[in-house]
Amino acid sequence: MSKIVIREPYIGSVLSVNHCYFTNKRGQRLLYPEAKNWMEALAWDVIAAIECNTQNLPLKVTVSGVFKDQRSVPDLHNLDKLIMDAVALGTGVNDRYIGFETGSSTIGETPELIIEISGA
Repeated sequence: MSKIVIREPYIGSVLSVNHCYFTNKRGQRLLYPEAKNWMEALAWDVIAAIECNTQNLPLKVTVSGVFKDQRSVPDLHNLDKLIMDAVALGTGVNDRYIGFETGSSTIGETPELIIEISGA
C-alpha cells in the first residue's frame, strides 16, 4: 500500500483525549457529539481512500497540523486516541496493528489535521 493523505478540519480541543469526554446525569462517560461526528467523518474518508488487507499490516499513522496561531497548537500526541479509533474503524484493522507518530505543526489560515496512513 502506498501512503495516503487525508486532510480533516481541526475542530479544537474536543479532539484531545483530555477534553473529548463528558459525564452525563447518569454518571456515564461519553464522547462529545462533535468529537464522535469528526471521528465518523474521518472513518468514512479512510474507507474512501484505502483498501486495507492483512498484507499491509502494520499500518503507520502520522499526524501533522496547520493551526491559526501558536496558542492554538495542540499536543498532537493527545489526539492519537480519537484518530487511531477512527482509522481502525475505517480500515477494519485492530488498532494494536496501527502505529502512531506525530509530525510537524505549522501556522496558517485554515486549521486542519493532515493524516498520513502507510502500510508495512
